[in-house]
Amino acid sequence: MKNLTTILITTLFITTFGFAQGLAITEIMQNPSAVNDSDGEWFEIFNSGDIELDLNGWTIKDADTDNHTISSSLIINSGEYKVLGINSNSSTNGGVTVDYQYSGIFLANGADELVLINTNDTVVDSVAYDGGTTFPDPTGASMALVHPDSNNNVGTNWQESTTAYGDGDYGTPGMPNYMSNIELDTSFVNFGTVNVNETATSTVVISNTGNDDLVVDSISTDGSNDFSVSLDNYTITPTSTGNLTTSFLPTVYGHQSASALIYTNDPDQPAVSVGMSGFGYYPAPDI
Repeated sequence: MKNLTTILITTLFITTFGFAQGLAITEIMQNPSAVNDSDGEWFEIFNSGDIELDLNGWTIKDADTDNHTISSSLIINSGEYKVLGINSNSSTNGGVTVDYQYSGIFLANGADELVLINTNDTVVDSVAYDGGTTFPDPTGASMALVHPDSNNNVGTNWQESTTAYGDGDYGTPGMPNYMSNIELDTSFVNFGTVNVNETATSTVVISNTGNDDLVVDSISTDGSNDFSVSLDNYTITPTSTGNLTTSFLPTVYGHQSASALIYTNDPDQPAVSVGMSGFGYYPAPDI
């Protein structure tokens, strides 16, 4: 009986407290430029635990008088980001998708605190930023934690966001703070008419418009074997480009097509495709 009691108590402790400790404040927009603070302030939380959490009944506060109790179901799944803001209207809040609108919480432009308390009155996470002493102190950009597992009370673990969103401020609300973003200069290559057993090539430029390295995991082709692709750089740094060389070497007469699938670490677009087409042609004899 003692062992069973111990197991039950341990399970209850882990379910109530252990997994909740994976909840962290990962981004704070305390001083927007595109709209007034009273419309555009928000902060982001991330659940790195193993189970979903419902934050209904949780408290948001600072070290002074700001206080708000979440009054509706707010479920955050494992591995999910949620944005809590002072204004949930994206047409007036700077273009942010807010998952929960609070009241009574005001993010000071200098030093301030954010505290999350669960229904057991346990502080699950807190951040005390210092108005520029060790934390960044941006205007028109959020403060972003460099990694969800970083200690968010160490100012040097935060950086000023550099990715534009909505109406022009900078931040990544509801998304990883540091991520790659793939863009192609074209998604379709038309080789036109190419003589059989001759090769035509074309270059597709791959850009990384994110703020972290874009890593190409693999490239596969589907369709005619007369098309091939090669990439000059499988790791593309932010604001840099890579060249995808596409080739068409027709071996038979007629129209052919294929597609190339590019798999990367872009969280929004883990796979993008490039379509390819061409016409194999036998030239007329020339005496």
